[in-house]
Amino acid sequence: MKRHHPKDINLYSETLSNYFNTFLVANISLGTPPQNFTMFLDTASSNLWVIDSKCKSKGCQGSPGGISKHVFDSTKSTTFINNGQYFSINYGYGVVVGNLGTDTLNLGGISIQNQTFALAETLADPIGEQPIDGFLGLGWPNLAVDGVIPPIQNALPQLDTPLFTVWLNKRHLTNIDPAAGQITFGALDTGHCDVSTIYYIKLSSLTYWMFPFTKFQLGSYTNAKATLAISDTARIGFGVPQVDFGGIIKFLNATFDSTNNIYTVPCNQINSIPEMRFTFEGITLHVSSSNFIVDQELGNGLCVVTVFVLNGGGFGPVWIFGDSFLRSYCNIYDIGNKQIGFAKALH
Repeated sequence: MKRHHPKDINLYSETLSNYFNTFLVANISLGTPPQNFTMFLDTASSNLWVIDSKCKSKGCQGSPGGISKHVFDSTKSTTFINNGQYFSINYGYGVVVGNLGTDTLNLGGISIQNQTFALAETLADPIGEQPIDGFLGLGWPNLAVDGVIPPIQNALPQLDTPLFTVWLNKRHLTNIDPAAGQITFGALDTGHCDVSTIYYIKLSSLTYWMFPFTKFQLGSYTNAKATLAISDTARIGFGVPQVDFGGIIKFLNATFDSTNNIYTVPCNQINSIPEMRFTFEGITLHVSSSNFIVDQELGNGLCVVTVFVLNGGGFGPVWIFGDSFLRSYCNIYDIGNKQIGFAKALH
C-alpha cells in the first residue's frame, strides 16, 4: 500500500508474511481487473512468475500444508498480452517452465504497466510444494532469464529514491506470521530501522546483491580471509563454505539430527553462546545467537542451528546472508548507487 509522508515523498510499502519460518512472502496483483498472488520474495533472482491456470503439475493444485494456490487466468485480464516466448528457470532445486506474457503489475501500491512475467505451466515438485503462487525476483537485470526487465527496475521512475528496504521482526513462528516484516520501496524504513547510522558497501557484482567482507568470528573460531556474501531474502539462516561450517559446528558443539538433517544445540544454552561478528571495510556488525539458533518446537529441548553448507556455486567461497542477518540489520538495496546498506533493525 502507499503511505503518505509529511513531505509528500512517494513511499510505497508492503507487509511481509512468513510461512513456517521458512517462506518470506509478499502480496502482488496482476491484470485488469487485478488477480491477487502470494509471492516468494527473492533478492537472489530477477524474474517474476506466477502459476498459469493451465498448469497441470501436482504442485499447482496446492501445497502439502493445506494452503491453496492462486493461479493466473489470462483470459480474465483485459490488459494481458501473450508474448509467445518460451520460459524456463532453474533454481538449483527445481525448474519452472512456461511462457512469457505482459500485463499490469501492482507491487506495494506501485502500478507498473506492461510488466513482462512468466506464466508457469510446469513446476518441479520441490517448488510446487512451497506455500506460494510464484517468485518475485528483486535481483539485477543481468541475472534475469531471457533478458526480462525485473519489476523493481520498471518501478524506478515512480520512486523518489532508487532503492528498497527490507526489515524483519525477531519472531520465529513455526506456523504463519502475517506481520513478519516490511518491504519499503523508494525510501528508507525509518519506522523499523535505525537510519542514524547506515553502513554502505559497494557491490562486487550487478547480478546478485553481492558484497565483500574481510573477517568472520564466532567465539574462538575466526576466518580472516576476505570473501564475498550475498543478501538473500529467500534463505533462512546463513549459507557458509565448508571450512567455516566445520568451524562453526565444532565451536557450538552442535549435534547432528539425522532424522531432520539438522544440527542442534540445547535451547537453554542460547544466551551463553556469543554473537557472530562480521567485519566490512573496517566496521564490525554483530548477529546475536538468538538470530541464528532457533526454537523450531522440536519438543526435546533442542534448538536448530540455522547454518547450512554451500559449495561455492562457481564464484569461489561465498556466504549467503539470509533471515538471520535481516533480523539483525535492515538491508537497504540501493540500486542508484550500486551498493547495499545495513542499518540496525528496531524491534
